[in-house]
Amino acid sequence: LSLDAACLSGGFVAISSGTSCSDIGPGPYYDDNSMSNPWFGMGFSPRIVYEASEEGFSNSAWRVDNGFGSQENDGHAFIMFDGYGEGLVVCGVLGVAGDRMLLAAEMDVYPGYEGGLNVAGSVR
Repeated sequence: LSLDAACLSGGFVAISSGTSCSDIGPGPYYDDNSMSNPWFGMGFSPRIVYEASEEGFSNSAWRVDNGFGSQENDGHAFIMFDGYGEGLVVCGVLGVAGDRMLLAAEMDVYPGYEGGLNVAGSVR
C-alpha cells in the first residue's frame, strides 16, 4: 500500500459491517460480538495500526480475529483511518485472492474524503 508521506504512522484499519465503500454500514466495525472488540482497546485506542516509511510505503501486517473466517469477511469493506484527524481516508472491498482463502482489496480514496492525503494500492 502506498500512503501519502504525511501518513507516516498512527492510522488504523478495520473491516466494516458494510459491503461497499459507499455504505460501510452501522458500527461500522465488523465482529461477531462474542468476544472483546478486536479493533479497539480501552479508551477507544486502536489495536490495529499501520506504520509507513518516510516515502509513504507500508508493509504493515496484522492478524485479527473478528470472530469470522475468510468466507464471512469476503465482500466486506476494508477501511483505513488516518492518524491525524482527517477521519476515514481509504476503502476497498475484500475478495478472495488466488486459490487460497486469502482476502485482498484494491484500495481507493473513501467516497466523500476531501482531505489532502493521497493513497493507492492494495491490501491482502
